[in-house]
Amino acid sequence: MLKHLDERIRSGGVRWTLQAIITKADLVSPLNLTTALESIKRAIFENAPTCLPPIVTASQKSNGLGVIDVRRSIVEACGLARGYTIPITV
Repeated sequence: MLKHLDERIRSGGVRWTLQAIITKADLVSPLNLTTALESIKRAIFENAPTCLPPIVTASQKSNGLGVIDVRRSIVEACGLARGYTIPITV
């Protein structure tokens, strides 16, 4: 699916961007987290080179890591960044 969406973007037929959201990062062992994230990021880039850098989120054990980044990305992508304040709490 990611590869298909990337191909549509590169064909010029659509005007949107892709950004992967890596969820549940807090459920991966801290010893394996860096390796797991690098592997996922590599797979995303191989399948969708036009994809924006992924946002990593975690909410069960880390008090909402990445949630504000997701909100900010959506606001920016929708062109609403001017005059909009991103809430600083989750």
